[in-house]
Amino acid sequence: MIKFKCRPALHTKMVIEYCDSKGISVPDHYQNIRFLADEDKINYYTVNNILHDMEVLDNNPYFFFELEHVFRERLIPFTIKILDFNKSAALNLLDFTHYYRSISDLAWSSIVTDTSVTLVAARGSEQRASKYDDLFIYFCMTEIFKPLLNNPDDMLICLPYGRDFYSKYINVFEQVKFNHGCFSVTINKEEDDHINTECLVVKSINELERVNAAANSIPSHSLSLSTLAQLMNIAPRSLQRELKLLGSKPQHIIDNVKVNYIINKLAINKGNIKLTAYECGFTDMPTFSRFFTRTTGLSPKAYVKARMMSS
Repeated sequence: MIKFKCRPALHTKMVIEYCDSKGISVPDHYQNIRFLADEDKINYYTVNNILHDMEVLDNNPYFFFELEHVFRERLIPFTIKILDFNKSAALNLLDFTHYYRSISDLAWSSIVTDTSVTLVAARGSEQRASKYDDLFIYFCMTEIFKPLLNNPDDMLICLPYGRDFYSKYINVFEQVKFNHGCFSVTINKEEDDHINTECLVVKSINELERVNAAANSIPSHSLSLSTLAQLMNIAPRSLQRELKLLGSKPQHIIDNVKVNYIINKLAINKGNIKLTAYECGFTDMPTFSRFFTRTTGLSPKAYVKARMMSS
């Protein structure tokens, strides 16, 4: 069975976009993620890793505060598309929890009572925890859900750890409880709120999606069966066997990820094939052309011509 925790690329892309706007150089091993779609899945831990790395590089004591404008521009539109503003805040919280549980491996659950709906985000030991996970959820609650409340007191937010854990970001939080053991958000239901039991059933991420998420997390020029298996903490032969059972092959996944990266690069480079081949790690054009033709069914020149004609 394939186990690999993943989540959408959006959150990591937001950090990369912020760094671009500030002139902060993003390390090479994150660069490939900027070319993914927001919904594409990647390694679950990448966003926390890049936030930690960039905060150190930025040398800015208020790094996360300055990310807020990027959140408003990118995270809120991504999130509110699944909400229904004709429904109460409590019912929308249930939809919000269900949606994020279906697209990522967040350790979230919903508790529904006669009077309220609660999002519960499980947390481990403080020593291994990331403050960014809590800051993300808190931001969504204050920016999206507070405006939906009839009364500000209808929402209670509890943080898993003490004040010292959040250090310089402690002033972000208003009207919260600390040392709760988990992150929870409780919103009071309205009198006519009725829960659809389908909202409590979560479609799990399938195994092929998990392998694709791992492949998306590796720079294109480094992506191979060996690096893919290493990231997934599985022996290469075991990965091959698991994918065979799923009707796929590692090379098929690797080639698709690589060619998608090339196609995005071609668009950015305005059809410059030689530049794209070089930036994608190819040392000679014949090898690049053979790979592109074998994977897409078109030569690079024919592909660029077709794209130009359709645009």
